Amino acid sequence: MTFTGRRTVAVELVPEALRQRGGTWLIEADSAWAWTLWRSESDEFELLVVCGSVGIWEEWAALNDDDRSTIYAHFQLLVAGGEAFDSLANAVDAIAKRHKCG
Repeated sequence: MTFTGRRTVAVELVPEALRQRGGTWLIEADSAWAWTLWRSESDEFELLVVCGSVGIWEEWAALNDDDRSTIYAHFQLLVAGGEAFDSLANAVDAIAKRHKCG
């Protein structure tokens, strides 16, 4: 699976649910047609998962405390230069795959 890293997004392209929360949000990592990990300027993370097969839609994954801790720990290691980007992406991919669409 191919992962892409951090990128800024024009404010009008940020999902409405995040725009309503305020602040700046950017894409920290994503996997095409699978998921997008969003991060706020205060290091809050939200995971948007692509669902469906014939019809495609997106859902917010319900991240529990363990998921958030895992994501944050991998993110901190990445920022500190001690971990490869793929490690963060693989951890998020595993969380996204547990999401039950519908």
